[in-house]
Amino acid sequence: MGKPLGLTSKLPGLGSLKDMKAQLLQADTQKAVVDTEPTGPVTGLQPIDDALLQRVWSELKEERKAHSMTEYSVLNRTIAADEQHVIRLRVDNPVQEDQFNEFRAGFLGELRRRTGYPRLNVQVEVAEQQNTGRKLYTSSDKLEYLKEKFPMLVEMQQRLGLDADF
Repeated sequence: MGKPLGLTSKLPGLGSLKDMKAQLLQADTQKAVVDTEPTGPVTGLQPIDDALLQRVWSELKEERKAHSMTEYSVLNRTIAADEQHVIRLRVDNPVQEDQFNEFRAGFLGELRRRTGYPRLNVQVEVAEQQNTGRKLYTSSDKLEYLKEKFPMLVEMQQRLGLDADF
């Protein structure tokens, strides 16, 4: 007589118990990194070696480039740390802020380990968007905008006898 079905087969999507323990341990480690981030001003911190910080940031950025261009583009910015060991990371939009927050814990842990500054933190700031004015939706709107910006286009259009068919 054979073995009952289902008792010997693995459920799809579930790994071994060892894999599950490793995932839980990794999640706890990442949570611990986030939980230990400094919350207020701290005095008596050693000054940050900016050259070391820039070198480590660049190394981590390049390592992320091989893994994900999205992460690379978020990290590919000039940075500097203040006396409170806070790095201000200016991103272009809230989407990039969310993308950074997805890999923040692992990145911060590695940044702290490589630099030797356990209180190092990254504060993400979204750059304010400039209002560019009117929206150019139609071809005639675009042509009028270009004529305003480059008055020479009006003369060229007349000399060449061009007519805008829209």
